[in-house]
Amino acid sequence: MLEGLRNRFNHNKVKPFAQDGEAQAPKSGDLRARLSNLINKFFAANTPFSTIWGIILFVIYTYNILVIPFRATFLQSSIWWIIVDVITDSLLLWDMLGGFFKPYRHSAKWVTDTKRTSRRYLKTWFLVDFLSRFPAYAFAAVVGGDVTDPRLRLNYLLLVTRVIGQFSVFEKFVKRVFVSLLRLVVTLLFVAHWLACGFVAISQYEGVDVSSSWTNSKTFFLPTIGVYYKYVLSMYWVLCTMTGFGGTQPSTDVEVYYNILTTIVGIGYYAVSISVAGDLISNRDPIATEFQERYDDIKDFLKMRKIPMDLNSRVNDYYEYLWRSRKGLDEVAILDELPAFLRAEVAMHLNRSIIDKVPIFKDSSANFLTEVVMNLKPRIALPESHVIRIGELGQEMFFISKGTVSIKTSGGLTVATLESGHFFGEIALLMGTLRSADVVATSYCDLFVMEKDDFDELLSYHPNEAEALVKISTERHQSSLRRVASDTGRANDSPTSSSTSLGEKKT
Repeated sequence: MLEGLRNRFNHNKVKPFAQDGEAQAPKSGDLRARLSNLINKFFAANTPFSTIWGIILFVIYTYNILVIPFRATFLQSSIWWIIVDVITDSLLLWDMLGGFFKPYRHSAKWVTDTKRTSRRYLKTWFLVDFLSRFPAYAFAAVVGGDVTDPRLRLNYLLLVTRVIGQFSVFEKFVKRVFVSLLRLVVTLLFVAHWLACGFVAISQYEGVDVSSSWTNSKTFFLPTIGVYYKYVLSMYWVLCTMTGFGGTQPSTDVEVYYNILTTIVGIGYYAVSISVAGDLISNRDPIATEFQERYDDIKDFLKMRKIPMDLNSRVNDYYEYLWRSRKGLDEVAILDELPAFLRAEVAMHLNRSIIDKVPIFKDSSANFLTEVVMNLKPRIALPESHVIRIGELGQEMFFISKGTVSIKTSGGLTVATLESGHFFGEIALLMGTLRSADVVATSYCDLFVMEKDDFDELLSYHPNEAEALVKISTERHQSSLRRVASDTGRANDSPTSSSTSLGEKKT
């Protein structure tokens, strides 16, 4: 029966259009579009460059959070500090500009449209970034102020709102448990550092006559005492007060309030530390733990085998999306553990969206639909990854649950874009041929796959649905050929001899 269907399909086929060379996609002369495309690539997510850029930003954030309070307290403004400031500020402003172009995820798809990314940035991080990166020293230069005064950079301390989320960049290299510990330690460093600088600032403001008992040393105020000695002494006071180990006797209201604040911060941080440690030790989420262990094994393997950074990033991207979309669960294995009658009902519920969207299933019998969903297997495709390659033997048919794919000819010409509810790959199964077009995912795609053996068996038991599939596939094939002819005619003045149709090459 299947052989007869294939013969009928071949009889209905339109002959491929003859051409003299490979079709070339028209080149855009729009300079603005090219510039926008270049910027989008520069700020693209989940690339080796984005990882390196994330680490650079983490270093810059940490530098400002630690150095600015220190310099503002001790009034440090040497030429070397200023040089570093200019470099880091330039990079921060560039990153702020990139905020208008950075893609973001929406419904499991990367949004790269500049208008949408700009609108989202203005509604989310723009105000914080503007306030934390505003060069107040430039304004001081206009009004004749001291541009070297480090206190003009205190607004950069708002970068602390950014650095917390920046720790995730390290999860691509080390295990999540170590990232959690790193976040805990670095946060303690930030808090203790700020409190130490505050201790020095209050002591210097009140003077030796008032604060000598608080600092427990009159030599603390001598001009011959080095800056770093004062800082170390202040850090010692902070750590002793935070842990409750001890401290010095405050003598003014301000000192009392500051002691209370430091003690409360220490108690709060102690509670947070216990909570974080408990989460790390306990196994509250066995599914997440199992997935993370498997993910860590994958990262160790990639590191041991020295997989290139680009490929490494794609593997990491796949596992991150697998966790976001399915929590790392193997749906096929779970369904296989159910009895047949429950497996059919659960599979029908999970795949109902596909059944409702695909036209060939509209008038199909209930038995046919049940067998279809029982034979569908989930698969994920990452952006820019090939789902089908030219020259492959057609062994699978695909249904799109989420995402979009592009159909491309051998010359790289996009002849169709398919989205949720569409299917492709059935022509090769009907004809027993090689693929003659590339299918490339243009976003994160949730696909369902039916293999050739299941496909053939299904059609052999359901002739009516088989007839409908042949009819729809023939119409789709003819429409694709006409579209290719139209597009390639515009792309080239001269015809070519190679096939660019979406039909299949006979084996």
